[in-house]
Amino acid sequence: MAGSRKGKEKACNRESKKKKKTDGNKDVDPQLWHAFAGTMVQIPKVNSSIFYFPQGHVEHACEPVNFSADSRIPSQIPCRVAAIHYRADPDTDELYAKLRLVPLQISEVSFDDGDVAGINDMSVTKNNYQSYTKTLTKSDANNGGGFICPKNCAETLFPPLDYSFTLPSQHIYPTDVHGEMWKFRHSYNSMRKQHRLTAGWSAFVTNKQPVSGDSLVFLRAENGELHIGIRRSKRGNDFGFNPSSKSKPGNEIGTRLVPSYGELTSSSREKDDKPQKTSKGNEMGIGKVKAEDVIEAVKLGVNMQPFDVVYYPWVGTPSFL
Repeated sequence: MAGSRKGKEKACNRESKKKKKTDGNKDVDPQLWHAFAGTMVQIPKVNSSIFYFPQGHVEHACEPVNFSADSRIPSQIPCRVAAIHYRADPDTDELYAKLRLVPLQISEVSFDDGDVAGINDMSVTKNNYQSYTKTLTKSDANNGGGFICPKNCAETLFPPLDYSFTLPSQHIYPTDVHGEMWKFRHSYNSMRKQHRLTAGWSAFVTNKQPVSGDSLVFLRAENGELHIGIRRSKRGNDFGFNPSSKSKPGNEIGTRLVPSYGELTSSSREKDDKPQKTSKGNEMGIGKVKAEDVIEAVKLGVNMQPFDVVYYPWVGTPSFL
């Protein structure tokens, strides 16, 4: 037991030296991706048939989208999902998926009820995870404090504490979606009957920058490995355009005030795979769909050429596929 703990200590020390250096274009474990995303998030399977909706893409743009006057934009484009890459932002752990879409003739389209992959899909999830999710409070998200851990989470997912001590405590070593290990001190206050994560929590908050309303997810795999992740809360306004804006002559479509999460971006360039940051450091991917990317995707789709889309999952947001 002591040897195992020392091994984790060394591994954790090595990981702490390379925080925030994870490659944003590196694929992550699809099983963990789906587990952290939640049961409500569904992604089309590879080789499944889907419809790409240009209008839905436009509605996620952060600026007016101007198609050429002679453009004939279809309401939907049938496509085959050629590839899926499950990824996470290296700084915020925000989950996103890059899908390669190949346009199809309508006669080639074939749908199946099993064309959507989720956490319960055995082709994606081979491990059974026990999980617990807690919405972070202001106190939890304050990097000067600690994390109050619900009893069910601590007693179900963490190694058992030795309650024969006056102040039972231990160190736990969960890994995040990038495979980086974190070290937390888990203690129990018998007077308050409260489990807390103290030492190590401040470093985690500083690195991940969660805010009140985000959710912390703990997962334990069948092999006993513990994982930790952040599920971001919605930022800004919901869907919709500026009520006072009007479409101008031609093919300009509205003006977006605050594009919603669940955003669709597209590009044939690898540099656009990773969520972009605003000048204020906004890393949530909100309002990051460029008009030129929408136009490029639609143009490629109309001309029956493969194109990429990047999808940020969000429970309750309309699907663009």
